[in-house]
Amino acid sequence: MALKVDDLQVFAQVMNERSVSSAAAKLFLTQQAVSEKIRTMERLLGTDLFIRSSKGMEPTPAGYRLLPYAEKCIELVDEGMRRARETPDLQVEVQANFASTAAPLLERGLARHRFAVSRHEGSTEEIIEAVAEGRVDLAVGPARHANEHVEILPFFNDPLVCAVSPDSPLIDQGTVRLEDLAPHHVVIDIWDPVRNGLVEKSSVDHLVQTLEASPGAPGRDDERVVICARSGVIDQVRSGQLVELRVADLPLWSVPVHLAYRTSDAERLPIRALQEAMLDIGLAPVSGRRSDAERAAVL
Repeated sequence: MALKVDDLQVFAQVMNERSVSSAAAKLFLTQQAVSEKIRTMERLLGTDLFIRSSKGMEPTPAGYRLLPYAEKCIELVDEGMRRARETPDLQVEVQANFASTAAPLLERGLARHRFAVSRHEGSTEEIIEAVAEGRVDLAVGPARHANEHVEILPFFNDPLVCAVSPDSPLIDQGTVRLEDLAPHHVVIDIWDPVRNGLVEKSSVDHLVQTLEASPGAPGRDDERVVICARSGVIDQVRSGQLVELRVADLPLWSVPVHLAYRTSDAERLPIRALQEAMLDIGLAPVSGRRSDAERAAVL
């Protein structure tokens, strides 16, 4: 028979109260239960912990020696339980450009697990390195390649979109074409943090050439039209500050965003759960343009 934590808790309470009845009241136990636990400990240790008298429970030298160890054990158990409740199953780091899109997908995929997400303002290579070194459990970003210690899986494609203000007259036109954007102030922001340059340069060149060659291109009004990866405007679209505009001939471009985790963690329950969720809720990568249903699922 070994000492149990609740035995030590009873012992420490009796030491503090110097009374079985007072300790029992504080612990919501009967006096008989408290007395029995003390006797059980004394039998196990082979020595008396208290001297019983009409004045109460007077600790013996053995009782005084045991007390600091009992208190330390109780403290460690309490701390362990607290940490187990508070510590996330996964520490996730997301490349900041894609945090707004990745967060709800992670919440769906890890619905039964605790996880903490931090945004990383640097390169994707840096968060992959953090995974390899064990500083984080999972990374999300547009990774090109991994190393022998890191596994990379496709997570979602971040498509090219066009966004305008809610009062833009372009919204009333329904589906528009690039030439309809030409009279407006078009901001193109499709920078790839992995390549450190424009993504699909041929598509970007075609986009710019089409806008410049469209009727009315030289005379731009003050309305701003933004063309970028959806993650760049998703918060504003969700809050109603911007509206995603349907552009029929917008280049079919997207940033492939990946999950990275240590190869040795492949069988960890949260990692397996996320992999399964990627299939169950359709997070597999999409080639080309997303359907309306897929766009709605992300938003």
